[in-house]
Amino acid sequence: MERKRPYVQLKLASSLDGKTALHNGESKWITGPSARADVQKYRALSCAILSTAKTVLRDDAALNVRNEELTFDYPIDDINQEIRQPKRIILDSQNLITAEHVKTLRLFASSSEVILIRKQSADDRISNDLQGIENIKHAQIKYDDGFDLNELLAFAALQEINTLWVEAGATLASSFIEQSLYDELICYLAPKIMGKNAQEMLPIGPLEHMSQVTELNLHKVTQLGNDLKLIYTK
Repeated sequence: MERKRPYVQLKLASSLDGKTALHNGESKWITGPSARADVQKYRALSCAILSTAKTVLRDDAALNVRNEELTFDYPIDDINQEIRQPKRIILDSQNLITAEHVKTLRLFASSSEVILIRKQSADDRISNDLQGIENIKHAQIKYDDGFDLNELLAFAALQEINTLWVEAGATLASSFIEQSLYDELICYLAPKIMGKNAQEMLPIGPLEHMSQVTELNLHKVTQLGNDLKLIYTK
């Protein structure tokens, strides 16, 4: 309320050597079932989940709450007899999501609202075939070598989104960290070593001086099965 932006929780998951996928993109599963169930809790408690079109298309990510994995009672909507699902905000700078994807992707299978964020440009019109589809909202955010994250968070606040769960790829996660636009980092660390050429969790830098290094406060450590959950604050 004071900053006119949501409380931002940035989710990260990696192997012990800081990798998120093998060089060919394979990543299922780095963490175990206990860690993945813990992610469901954060999704359930959030107002919205932020991700990218590339993540959604690559993984067919539903970005929803799976009730069977929750460890606490969760309210059922009396109208449609479904559990409450957070909104999904998808950054789609290249207009990758089409009307055909709406028919096939798990993202659109629930009744929860999907907000597609496009570039703010007169030459980048939203595809007409996506207009008027139920539960899809369109918005345009300033884009200059990446979406303006400050404007994005201001937009989310106007949608009455108080808690934003960011679950996306390394590029977007790195941008939130570099711009210091997060409140918590929720990092799941798996006891696996994925080796050389595997994809980095946070491709930040290169940095030249230790004064440029991001320093965090370790708030809490929890063991989840064979994995660790580490919560960091600025």
